[in-house]
Amino acid sequence: MMKGIIALGLVGLLSSTFAVEKTQCGSTDDRVLSYDRPIGRMLKKTDAFGGCTGTMISKTCVLSAGHCKDYAEVIEFNTEASVDGVIVHPGPESVYFKKDIVGHQKFGAGYDWMVFRVHPNKITGKFAGDAQGTYELSFKVPTVPLDLVLIGYGRDIEPDKNFAQQVGHGELITAKRTVIGHNIDTQGGTSGSVIVERISNKVIGIHTDGGCRVTGNEGTNIGTMLATQKRFRKAIESCLQMEKDDLSK
Repeated sequence: MMKGIIALGLVGLLSSTFAVEKTQCGSTDDRVLSYDRPIGRMLKKTDAFGGCTGTMISKTCVLSAGHCKDYAEVIEFNTEASVDGVIVHPGPESVYFKKDIVGHQKFGAGYDWMVFRVHPNKITGKFAGDAQGTYELSFKVPTVPLDLVLIGYGRDIEPDKNFAQQVGHGELITAKRTVIGHNIDTQGGTSGSVIVERISNKVIGIHTDGGCRVTGNEGTNIGTMLATQKRFRKAIESCLQMEKDDLSK
């Protein structure tokens, strides 16, 4: 699906303290409400208004952006549409708390990622990955053309969508070194969303920054590539090993 790369003045209207400012690509915001269970909303505390996006890849391991570190305290799943622009928190059985941060970087494009673990749910005792499901990872370097999907908890001028879970579709524009360039709409709060290859439904990277331009086909939104960011991959491997070691005790 071809999508123009044009940022609107709306971005200024929606500027936010919720992570790095993101940008809309094209003349319309094409994101729609979604209910993808492994994708969670990250918060500083259980009653917070919004923050970042995280995704389960195993029983306890979560992927997000490095600059979202302060929002890794709580992650909630099974979220509903917002009401009058205010998020609706799920019940405690869908809320998980940080156990530890395995690794993170926040040094700009291609060097922005985080891997952290969460405790089992306090009510059910279940692991988040078991209860909510997980995404598979692809360590193959992506090549253009490639259809992509991005699901996150970004700002929106439509009240029911504001910081609620939304899905956007677009294309891979560039894949160089450790950076992915894409043209999927994003706003503040989408940081940390997994960038998913549509056909395989596997994660190829983490969305981190805006970059779409006002005119022409210049600029893209930006993410960290999973295949080539060695520290990111090592942190994922460490998280999975830590999980395995804990379960074997």
